[in-house]
Amino acid sequence: EREEVQRARERYAFQFERGKTGGVVVSVRAGTFSLPEISAFVLRRVKEIAAAAAHWQIALRLDSGCIAAIEGLAELFSRPEDDAALAPLLDSFFAAAPAAKDAEAAHRLAALRCRRGAIAAAAGAPATAIAAYEAAAELGATVAAGISLVRLYAGRPSDDAALLRNHRRLVAADVAQLESLRALA
Repeated sequence: EREEVQRARERYAFQFERGKTGGVVVSVRAGTFSLPEISAFVLRRVKEIAAAAAHWQIALRLDSGCIAAIEGLAELFSRPEDDAALAPLLDSFFAAAPAAKDAEAAHRLAALRCRRGAIAAAAGAPATAIAAYEAAAELGATVAAGISLVRLYAGRPSDDAALLRNHRRLVAADVAQLESLRALA
């Protein structure tokens, strides 16, 4: 077996084989592909993502309150390593976003606020996370935001009143929230 094939097998979890011409090929459910073909697939996907990101960023520049544009960017920037790029886009959007016109818009905005809260919590910025989750709760994402807020408020004596208010809000939204029931008992 060629050294090239052995090295590929050691480094990657895909099934590598020797191709008809002696080079390395990758076997997957969709077929067998040469490394240049795999590279072309990856490059094509990167170009598609870059084009979509540019589209959504232009839409957001044209209308800074366009919820579809920020949702499109949030979908593209879906990996944890994308959070640093997405956070300032969300912050700019929230600064310019109009108030929710209806329940659907409120739900969409709440989901974006929860995403911002999760990014801030993961980055070790509890004040930013709390602000984002509180805004999400005000928009109606009471349970999703409330559960995260319980974790953020816990162990912070200065936030005891906010923690109790959040537990009450959680129980009002969903009486099956056992942790909140216990905290209020």
